[in-house]
Amino acid sequence: MATIAENLQRIISIKDDVMIALKRKGVTVPNNAGFGNLAQLISQIQVKGVCAIVQSLNHVSSTTNLYSVTEGESFTTTLTAEENYVDLQVTVKMGGTDITSTAYSNGTVTISSVTGDVVITASATIRKYSIVYNLTNVTSNNDQIEIPIGSEFITRLTADNGYTSMHIIVQQGDYILHEGDHGATEDVTIQSVTGNLIITATAM
Repeated sequence: MATIAENLQRIISIKDDVMIALKRKGVTVPNNAGFGNLAQLISQIQVKGVCAIVQSLNHVSSTTNLYSVTEGESFTTTLTAEENYVDLQVTVKMGGTDITSTAYSNGTVTISSVTGDVVITASATIRKYSIVYNLTNVTSNNDQIEIPIGSEFITRLTADNGYTSMHIIVQQGDYILHEGDHGATEDVTIQSVTGNLIITATAM
């Protein structure tokens, strides 16, 4: 049978455990708090909500697939544009307020303490290459000045009146794809563009 001293010690131990639990719930517990203060202390418990994580990504991947976090927890994710996509644009809102300037940097979203629903909007655009025409007494029926990677490029080159032939050079990046003499009209076709294009044609 437990002695009075042992029972008192158990009560004190239980009280200490209760006070520790209250502190973990965010309650400020005075050092002299006892069972008589329990009702008041319990009413101060901070109930933490759940905040949604919404990611609206267009040609962008994220390192996290979380849909929610507990209020007060931290959140981080790294955003990466898909292959052949560039110019990553990111907006971060929390509780309806734009926090991009403090929460986003160099592809990483970091929120030290989530206090509201988080909405991340990120997009990237497909890589494009330039098209430059160096034409002398020649016209082209294609006036594109840039083209998305992987797209087909087609142009018809036509020598001006009075000229019967053309010398044509087709360059993609650092490589010459074609160079040669042709008649007064010639179609240039590149099935899949992978670099900047320079089309040079001189009528003869």
